[in-house]
Amino acid sequence: MGAISDEDVSAVVCEGVAGFLDSENEAIAALEASELSDQAKWQIAALLQQPKQKFMLVVEAVNANLPAFEYAYAKIEAEIAPLLTQLEDQVAQGELPPAVDTVRALDPDAQVVPSLASALMIMLFGKYCFVGLLISRLLAGQGESLTEIEATLVAKSLSDASKLKILRVLKNEKRYNLEIARRVELTPATTSHHMNMLLAAGLVEMSKEDGKVYYGLCASGIKRYCAWLNDSLL
Repeated sequence: MGAISDEDVSAVVCEGVAGFLDSENEAIAALEASELSDQAKWQIAALLQQPKQKFMLVVEAVNANLPAFEYAYAKIEAEIAPLLTQLEDQVAQGELPPAVDTVRALDPDAQVVPSLASALMIMLFGKYCFVGLLISRLLAGQGESLTEIEATLVAKSLSDASKLKILRVLKNEKRYNLEIARRVELTPATTSHHMNMLLAAGLVEMSKEDGKVYYGLCASGIKRYCAWLNDSLL
């Protein structure tokens, strides 16, 4: 963090916040027009005003508890190491899972960063594309037929009332995150979480139009699940 300039940190944070609010306006203007709570607005405004200092607080907290992190990592290192190697190979060979490629298509130059904290997440933030380390495992063997683990992920998504409501909202047309959040009466952050899971399950797809990220139903993903149900249960 110390080697990164204040300007670079501010640019990444402003771009990320503006994208989160689904607005082409400046971050502060978009924040004022948003439907977030006053507390959330104050917290984001504080981050925008002093982004590097705020991130440094997080870095200092991590450093202060580094022995605990190192101990926890040592417990799972044997499992994490091959996942990191797999992701490195996929990036080098241009063979990332389709769900990751869909997100990266919004910014092909974005740098892939592995995520363990959110192992099922695929998120574009600034010039970085955060990819959960378990994404490849969940989507392994994705092809014409679903694997059992893929089918389980789809079934889990369909069993959640909020995700099912989102899919119904997307039935007739593509919508952007804030619009979806309003229609299903959820916060933008919660909606983003649901969209990440639906993307990983292959039930929705993304596109970028007029500076906004739109979500729509993925017909092929839904058909694959229906075919799996037919072959497996009928």
